[in-house]
Amino acid sequence: MKYYPETLIQSTLTAHGAPCTVAPAVLGYTCTTYTAHLDGGNTPTTVKKAIGALEIATGQKITYNANTGVGNTLKITIPNPERAFPNFFAFGRNAYNKCAGEMLIGIDTDNKPITANIMDTLSVLVAGATGSGKSVAVNNLVLSLAIGAKPSEIVFLMIDLKRTEFSIYDGRLPQLIEPVAYTFDEALRLIRKTADEIDKRYKILQEKGKRKADLSDFPLFVLVIDEYAQLRQGTKEARDMLDTLMNKVVNLGRACNVFAIIATQNPVLQVINSTVKYGCQTKICLSVNNQRHSINIIDCAKAVDLLGKGDALVSLPNSPDLQRVQICDLPTADIQYILGE
Repeated sequence: MKYYPETLIQSTLTAHGAPCTVAPAVLGYTCTTYTAHLDGGNTPTTVKKAIGALEIATGQKITYNANTGVGNTLKITIPNPERAFPNFFAFGRNAYNKCAGEMLIGIDTDNKPITANIMDTLSVLVAGATGSGKSVAVNNLVLSLAIGAKPSEIVFLMIDLKRTEFSIYDGRLPQLIEPVAYTFDEALRLIRKTADEIDKRYKILQEKGKRKADLSDFPLFVLVIDEYAQLRQGTKEARDMLDTLMNKVVNLGRACNVFAIIATQNPVLQVINSTVKYGCQTKICLSVNNQRHSINIIDCAKAVDLLGKGDALVSLPNSPDLQRVQICDLPTADIQYILGE
């Protein structure tokens, strides 16, 4: 991995009105983070001008967080001149003590794996333009959930109307309890099956006098949908039926261990409506085509500045801040190896 030297950061900021001392950089896969200790007397305008000069010097779009009051520190994140990509095997199996429901989301700017349990993060929404790394992000989630888990602990249903993303799992992933759905009618049947599973589980919980399931009650049940936009291209009647079913999946499923992972290249309001957006309390937003797409997923325009190929902003429930992560590299050959081919 290559990065811009601390001396370049320090000399550029100092020469343009923000004298400082720069601490050793934290070198990440996609970006490098620098902490500049300002000498004092800086204003937001001064810092903004100095950052502008640094963008010219590096040729990169820079994000920063200035504290010119207490401590006079400036945290700067700069894309690396040459990127590296973390490998799934290095983190997906060994970076945490795996328990049922544990997912690997990505590697943060401090090179730490960001993991979360789907029982805490609930359903997941993944959005990104072509080439952003959306499919790789979904595969990271699926395989990190599946590795080391028995079908008695987690099961999957998968929908792939593009017929290109999930065929590798068909007949190979032990936890996949139905063939992958490749047509709208097949997809609707699997979504109905998921909704029926919720009804069945709620009845059992009611009989037990419980309001929320744990792993001793039911295995995790995960519905994975690639390119949700294609599901919404039918008639208004079909879309209304889809909305009703998905509302049950993403909002009622959480109490009985039923979750969804929903991915799309086209995160417009007509596709990712409020039912899906707010039912999926975990959002992984990769690079998108415009600010409107970014705002619809993560309520800000920052995703337009992402670099593609797995560079992502992640919103987790009960976390006020977006986290920038690099999705782990997961080529087809590695997926085949994991599946035992």
